[in-house]
Amino acid sequence: MTPFRFSPTRQNISTHTPTSCPGHEELRIASNFVRLSQLQAKDSSFRYTLFREMNVFTSGLHLFFLGWTHDVILLNQANRSLFLCCFLRWLFPFFQCPIVSVDLVLPPPESTWSRLACHVKKLLLRRVDLFIFYFKDLHGYAKFYGITPTRSRYVPFKVNLYDLATPIKEAPNTGSYVLAAGRSHRDLKTFVEAMHQVPYPGILLVQDPNSLSEHGSEIPNFALPSNLRLVRDDGQWESWLSFLAGAKIVVIPVKPTAISAAGIGTYLEAMALGKCVIITECPATRGILSNQAVIIPPGDPTAMAKAIRRAWEEEAFRQQFAKAGQHYAQACGNERRLLLDLLKVCVELVRPNLRTSI
Repeated sequence: MTPFRFSPTRQNISTHTPTSCPGHEELRIASNFVRLSQLQAKDSSFRYTLFREMNVFTSGLHLFFLGWTHDVILLNQANRSLFLCCFLRWLFPFFQCPIVSVDLVLPPPESTWSRLACHVKKLLLRRVDLFIFYFKDLHGYAKFYGITPTRSRYVPFKVNLYDLATPIKEAPNTGSYVLAAGRSHRDLKTFVEAMHQVPYPGILLVQDPNSLSEHGSEIPNFALPSNLRLVRDDGQWESWLSFLAGAKIVVIPVKPTAISAAGIGTYLEAMALGKCVIITECPATRGILSNQAVIIPPGDPTAMAKAIRRAWEEEAFRQQFAKAGQHYAQACGNERRLLLDLLKVCVELVRPNLRTSI
């Protein structure tokens, strides 16, 4: 059988159909993943339509049309559009276009209202054909949303820094402070308590309170130790790289209640720069990390302080994890590798008998 091939071309607003080649079959993909259009694989071809989220009615009509004209709908972090698509499949059983969800971020229900909403979401998500996640531990998703490994695929995440126009510079042997940063389900209270137990200088890099709250985090409302400085993140890549480069250790404290891959982007960027990472055991680590980071129990400031103290004072210990982490980050690669993996999964779902040349 002729190998399946892709030939992505830049697509800004509508469908682009490449010239067909004899013996080659097209896979028609509709997606909100804008950067799919940037893939330039040699000797390949696929048809790609960019889906843009609008109001509910317009998005619904667009998705309904795409479902009739494409082989698969690939939705990345588009919770509203995903649930709308699921509703269309429930309303119109003949709407059979496969739905693939990428990096669906769902919170654990914490209130009566959220538990009721969770049941509705669970029913709708039954209409999704395949979930692609950047983490392996689906215990929380299975418990609350009925998303099990049998309907899911794990794809490693990518290192955002590898796609910057300016090459990144390693700074593994430098650093003068302990850095904690990020916004998703961060257990900042435990980090602050740990920093009370060590004498080393630290920086707590936080985003604005509204952004933190939207992602399940909050700024501690009690006094910080004298060795810890609170800094507001200005959202610029240059600043973020500067803070990472200046850190001796990067700590990622994650709440015990987290059920998604909180912290995965932060630890990959820190590892890419050759930093020793200390992270709470969580879905972003289970089944993925072992010797690439110092993994500590959740909600335990004493264990965190002990790990910080050892990583700060024992260079061999710190470099051991830094080198293993950097090797792992390099293996994860950049966005191109991620997109190619996503396309492979779509081919395997829609055309399982075809071999791919991606």
